[in-house]
Amino acid sequence: MNLDKIISKKTLFEVGAAVVIVYLIIHYWSIAAHLLSNLWKAVLPLLIGAVIAYLLNILMSFYERHYLFGEKSRRAVCLIGAILTILAIVALIIGLVVPQLTKCITQLVKSAPAALERLFTNEKLLRLLPKQALDWVTNIDARINQVDWGALIQKAFNWFKGGATGEKLTNFLSNTISWVGSVGIGIIFAIYYLSSREKILSYMNRILRRYLKASLLDRLFYYGHNLNETFHKYIVAECMAAIILGVLCFFPMLILRIPYAGMLAVLIAIMELIPYVGIALSTVVGFIMILSESPAKAVIFVVLVIVIKTLDSNLIYPRVVGSSIGVPGIVVFAGITVGGSLFGLMGILFSIPFATALYTELKRRLDEGSQPAHVGFYNRLFASDNTAKLSDQVDRIVRSSALEDAVEEAGAPSDTVENAPADNG
Repeated sequence: MNLDKIISKKTLFEVGAAVVIVYLIIHYWSIAAHLLSNLWKAVLPLLIGAVIAYLLNILMSFYERHYLFGEKSRRAVCLIGAILTILAIVALIIGLVVPQLTKCITQLVKSAPAALERLFTNEKLLRLLPKQALDWVTNIDARINQVDWGALIQKAFNWFKGGATGEKLTNFLSNTISWVGSVGIGIIFAIYYLSSREKILSYMNRILRRYLKASLLDRLFYYGHNLNETFHKYIVAECMAAIILGVLCFFPMLILRIPYAGMLAVLIAIMELIPYVGIALSTVVGFIMILSESPAKAVIFVVLVIVIKTLDSNLIYPRVVGSSIGVPGIVVFAGITVGGSLFGLMGILFSIPFATALYTELKRRLDEGSQPAHVGFYNRLFASDNTAKLSDQVDRIVRSSALEDAVEEAGAPSDTVENAPADNG
């Protein structure tokens, strides 16, 4: 058997180029790491914009399905409606949280001296303290009066200004400003993308179809389609479950006259989006806040949250979220553990949809056996009834674009123009 027939020149060139690139990266790792870091900084705003666009698209697509005032104004009105909805939610959260948080801090400052006085006059506690700590506690007033606060503030300022701490503070402020700028650019990118979504998708679809093999195209669209559906279902279900839990906590707290009922209900709903640890953190914060006004109500609050969360986990959450993602709890827990260890909070938030998509695909392969579902998926996706309306729009866009002229000049017939992927938002 001739070796040239088995290994083509193109394959040898690709393998050789890959080996050379790997060698250069390893040998010049510092330079490669610097280039990768700069590339990440350059791409980060676009990635943030893609996430924002995906979340906005869920709302925008919902509004578009229920819009009744004509096709021309549908996109603009629904996009503006989605943005205003997000802004209204943020304003509502700030309006509920900030006033009550300010009230809580003020109450803590006012009650701190009396609480410290009760603490220092507690004979049982004083007996437990060592002699040195007892002397320090009994003379605390004199020690406070002897402090030169001006010199202390100046020393703290000099400490932050110079040395490693000052450098860390400068880096923190620089990173914060950079993130704010990236988010701003991401928002602009998301708005531009959503305003001309079909046109961008048509170009991307034609580029992929031209330069990728049919088998790779099937896999790409199959896994992308499944991952998109999983993310969409999970986000919608989690938001619904969080709102339900917040409402279930709000009314009992209002009836029992627990302080900061509105703020704590909003906090519980937001933190519920963080799996497992979110509800615990919100309960601890609520307990500390209520403790400043009434220790008895703080205990009642903790018991109430535990009872409501137990009922929610066993009755409501499985029906709202469980039916949407349909995976065992061990898969969710494993995804959260791995995602949190690798990528922190963002890993925790995105680990469940990824773990769900992986579990679903493995289960499907075990159940179906021989024929992979991704074979021919590209053609099945664009032949489905769900994409008919979008296909017509994309055809009109592509036929009127300059890209269509370039394709025709290259010899490709115009009737082979394929449609962009359907939006599952």
